[in-house]
Amino acid sequence: IWSSLGGYVNSSPSVIVDSQGKSEAWVIGGDNALWANIDGSWLGAGGILTSEPFAAEDYNGRIHVLARGGDYAVWDYIYDPANASGHWLGLGGYVTEALTAAMDPANHNIMRIAAKGGDNALWTCDLDINEETSSWIAQGGIITSRPFLMFDPSGREHILVRGGDNALWDKNGVWSGSVYTRTWSPLGGLLANKPIATIQPGVSDHIAVFVKGGDNALWMCDVNSASNPETSAWYGFGGSIHSDPFAVADLSWNKIYTF
Repeated sequence: IWSSLGGYVNSSPSVIVDSQGKSEAWVIGGDNALWANIDGSWLGAGGILTSEPFAAEDYNGRIHVLARGGDYAVWDYIYDPANASGHWLGLGGYVTEALTAAMDPANHNIMRIAAKGGDNALWTCDLDINEETSSWIAQGGIITSRPFLMFDPSGREHILVRGGDNALWDKNGVWSGSVYTRTWSPLGGLLANKPIATIQPGVSDHIAVFVKGGDNALWMCDVNSASNPETSAWYGFGGSIHSDPFAVADLSWNKIYTF
């Protein structure tokens, strides 16, 4: 059943269910500011955005909405659903694409943010969610899409990008107890745009990466992150798609839905 939420938006939504059980859809409004539709009610958060927002929840139950500002730096709108209030935090940097982020399962105070820098390389920002301080780390490479960051059930870090060769690459990291050891893994394929990934329900060491292929069809890369070096297998699902795919894992039924 379709339901109209009204408003006037200039971006795709980033949707998340918060700690209060409410659905939050974060978008760029017609005024280029950040807006959220929270269970049917609109909230204006201000700012000037030049990339689509990305919403992620931290271990304290707060929502971090990350976007590129008018100064091309990274800005974080930190929203507390418990008291329905928020504030902006500038994280610096210089980025040329939208952002993704995820909480680090090995360091519960760190939210890791992945970005394409002004030098076309991959950069990560470690945000301390308690102190609200941040530090940037250059990860190298030449990337031609927004990165997608996730952690698999075994705790391995994956930062998936389209490389300069239009193939899929993974900057995968393993936590040693004190530091991440990160390695670039070429996974092949021919991507027409940015990747998105999800865990594979019931499988601890595989992730599923979905892309729009060079033939405009939907493709999935099955990545075995336990192998050394990391290996992959590609599967074509056909169709003719005109947007980036979106994928979500349904853990209760061991299924993945791709839209």
